[in-house]
Amino acid sequence: MPVTGLYFISEPTNPPALQILTDRLSKRHQPFPLARWTLEHKLLRENPPPVPATPTSPTTPQPTPQAPQHKFMQWLDLSYHPFMLFVLADKQMVTSEREFELIVRSKMAPMWTPRQTLRALGPGYEVDDFRVRIADLTQGDQMKGCIVEVEYGPCSYIEQGEAIIRDFVMGLDPPEGKFTFAPAEGYEKGKEWTVLDTGRQYCEVLRFR
Repeated sequence: MPVTGLYFISEPTNPPALQILTDRLSKRHQPFPLARWTLEHKLLRENPPPVPATPTSPTTPQPTPQAPQHKFMQWLDLSYHPFMLFVLADKQMVTSEREFELIVRSKMAPMWTPRQTLRALGPGYEVDDFRVRIADLTQGDQMKGCIVEVEYGPCSYIEQGEAIIRDFVMGLDPPEGKFTFAPAEGYEKGKEWTVLDTGRQYCEVLRFR
């Protein structure tokens, strides 16, 4: 599978980063347009079960309440993987049928509280061995940044493709941003890239945006 790098621009730019990058991509390459793509990312927090009260006497010191250790679950929907939903829970990444979201909503809603929903919509391009997707990231009416995804096809290991992807993006003179290549968790160096690694990349970048 092609390796993937993400470049995230968190600060607003003038003109907008999406416009800057699409203009420079068109002027410096001869990109072939692909279908527009969408992204939806949802972050949910687990509702811990209530802690039963412990009987105490008036002379017994009251214990200091401990902050609950919340668990989180993330859902990621990428339009160019139309038959799967990425689910990251307790560091475990899986792909699921889209009906999983309906199950959580209908059967498990009391257990999980939605924290944020992020969406993106933008153009896609093919440039030689690269596939490039660019989109503004929004939360409701609020702009949260611009995300650039670059797939590089000729290699299956991120260690081989990282420098090539970086050079391609920097060749567009992008606004200041941050690269994400191998996920910080759940990825072993030297392992062949899979679609799950792409899902982890996105979840790490988008959590708490």
